[in-house]
Amino acid sequence: MFKNNLTFGYVLFVGIPLLILIGTLRAGADLSALPAVSGDWTVEPTPNKCAGPLANASQPALSIYQTGSNLLIAFNDPRKTTLAGKLEDGSVTAVSATTGGRALRLEAAVSGEPGHRSLQGRLSFDGSSACAPVPFRAVKSGK
Repeated sequence: MFKNNLTFGYVLFVGIPLLILIGTLRAGADLSALPAVSGDWTVEPTPNKCAGPLANASQPALSIYQTGSNLLIAFNDPRKTTLAGKLEDGSVTAVSATTGGRALRLEAAVSGEPGHRSLQGRLSFDGSSACAPVPFRAVKSGK
């Protein structure tokens, strides 16, 4: 009787959790982490009167704060322009609330390995036909 209870307890408290663990590991085997883009970034903008926050920013020109796929991008310009965005499929898309009445849009592709990441994309102002999109390249500073 005691041996049967011991076997039942072993299966209940060891076997079942072990099966759940194996099932969970197999279910998550195809998952991959998003690239880490949080940190300070040095920007190499193309000189342009429409560059807005990039033209007036001191280096590091922007900081990215990441929580999963959600991003908050803060420029180091006098206005402290901030954009909210997403990281999906290796691309960053972010939009500011307003910058002098115009929304600032950032679109960039993430490339490189951890520790050597770069962003290459463009900045544009929604609703502004006077300013063409401004290309830029950013390199992650420090660690």
